[in-house]
Amino acid sequence: MKNLILLILTALFLSCGAKKLVTSKEKRFEGNWYLEKITYNIDANYNVTLFDDASKYCFEGSSWKFLRDNKSGNYVINKTSCETQVRDFKYIIGNEDDATGFYNLTLTPINGNTSKSYNLFLKDLDMSSMKWQESRTIDGVEFTIEMRFKKFE
Repeated sequence: MKNLILLILTALFLSCGAKKLVTSKEKRFEGNWYLEKITYNIDANYNVTLFDDASKYCFEGSSWKFLRDNKSGNYVINKTSCETQVRDFKYIIGNEDDATGFYNLTLTPINGNTSKSYNLFLKDLDMSSMKWQESRTIDGVEFTIEMRFKKFE
């Protein structure tokens, strides 16, 4: 009986600890960000369309806003040669992925007729920078896209 109570208390403690870590990430996530750079882990000349929206070229330099209260936000592509309207989305920061050690991040655009969600990893996050990672397979080649953000002061 004593072991059962100890097991239940341990499970409760661990589940609360995971929630606290995610909440801490969400606090740092909130605010205005600038998508500084997008890189690939392999030397490839792919013209990747991100979030079924625009190219890497258009996304670099885009402005992003995250609201913690309703887990929503928007981004604006700032390059005049690209479509510059505001795009709204919802996001969820999930638990830590056991295989990578990164947090699961789901981004769901709410503009237009799409209901598709994009699964990414929140690779790194501090008060002034963050990195996202997405895995893709194109022409049978698997590679990783990394998006580096800087927070507006």
